[in-house]
Amino acid sequence: MVTQSKRPVPDMKLRRGALGALVGVGVLAVIALVVLFNSFTVVDAGTRGVVKTFGEVTGVLEEGLHFRTP
Repeated sequence: MVTQSKRPVPDMKLRRGALGALVGVGVLAVIALVVLFNSFTVVDAGTRGVVKTFGEVTGVLEEGLHFRTP
């Protein structure tokens, strides 16, 4: 007579849910990094940056690192 072991079977729904959450967190992290790196601009030495809103000049940036609204 052959007996089968009564080992618990892992719940695949739990693993899929955890993997989905991990992928979701990864996607959000990538989006946050893209927004963070696009929030700064560098004006080279000896030049000036021009800030335009809807094609109209609204300001001038001196050389250096500047924050801009993404």
